[in-house]
Amino acid sequence: MLSGKKNFMRLAISITLIILILNFVLTQVRNSIYLRTYRQNIGEKLRTVLRRNVHFHQDKLTNLNETTGGKKVKIILLYTTFFKGSWYLRWNNDFYCSYKSKCLFTYNRDYIHEADAVGFHDADIPGISMPTRTNTKQIWFYFNLESPTFSKINGECDGLFNWTMSYRTDSDVFTPYGSFRPIDCDESKAPWPNTAEKTKLAAWIVSSCNAPSGRTGVARKLSQYIPIDVFGKCGNLTCSKGQELRLSKECRATLQQYKFYLAFENTNCDDYITEKYWEHGLENGLVPIVLGGANYNRLAIPGSYINVRDFKTVKDLAEYIKYLDANRTAYNEYFKWKHSYKLETPYLYGCSLCEALHRTKALTTKVYKDLNTFWRKGKCQEKIVYQ
Repeated sequence: MLSGKKNFMRLAISITLIILILNFVLTQVRNSIYLRTYRQNIGEKLRTVLRRNVHFHQDKLTNLNETTGGKKVKIILLYTTFFKGSWYLRWNNDFYCSYKSKCLFTYNRDYIHEADAVGFHDADIPGISMPTRTNTKQIWFYFNLESPTFSKINGECDGLFNWTMSYRTDSDVFTPYGSFRPIDCDESKAPWPNTAEKTKLAAWIVSSCNAPSGRTGVARKLSQYIPIDVFGKCGNLTCSKGQELRLSKECRATLQQYKFYLAFENTNCDDYITEKYWEHGLENGLVPIVLGGANYNRLAIPGSYINVRDFKTVKDLAEYIKYLDANRTAYNEYFKWKHSYKLETPYLYGCSLCEALHRTKALTTKVYKDLNTFWRKGKCQEKIVYQ
């Protein structure tokens, strides 16, 4: 009786082991089939990821070693936020970029070791815990669209970054607020604004009422001679923002009634020409009256603007504006640039970064040992005071 029970137990154990072995073998077969299917479909999976918006948040990327066109897809980790929100890169299907299939962006810090590049935005660096660099081939880049006067870093970031990404022309990745190019011979020219329908003189959108540049004092003096409609926190008129940090459709329509726009920067710093000139002025068919520290002869469209610095006094500037207001032919001269140049789509920062990572410059190693000096020293001028 006892011997029979033992034999039964041995049989039961043997059957159990056989079942476990069969299950293991079947699992391996299923996994093998799955992997083959996965490899066949990985290209489509990657394309699906690329069709999504730049922001992956905490999603897992499909395959860090996938290649397109013989080149490895670059993984770009955005380690900080951008003013506490999402980075503004315009990396989606709404905007063309020939490098669109060659880079992936993510906020997932799990990829700190695998990423080809890691981005840090100036205003969001204070207060974060900086990661430890374990990949010597990784490019850490410093992103800033603000002038040195309002930068948040000092010497704490010296020796950390390999690249700078900003509006400065000496940056490793040049990301200006706007740009232009010559029109091709077979390309249609941009339409001129209907200047005959402009019924108002000068507009200014401003929210920083005591900016270091001295612009408020210049505007106040100018308003003694000509009418200036002031929008924003420093005025009594409103001009709302739209999507993607841009002006709303209603605001653009309002501005287009004016002949001139006060493109006065908040600081007088090298290369610092913002949306005040590019979007508020040129895109809306106004003549920008510029005031800043940039070399406008080098960076702005020739013949498209009036520079405050070209006049000895504010009164002289006002008299010239009055002359243009009364002389439509002379005023229209400021739109002749449309025959030769074309504004490019602004803020394609994701494309600029991806392109840089795929060029030979990404193979060279350098470090900004004194980023604070590079970014700040001698880059801004004193407050402007005009008679």
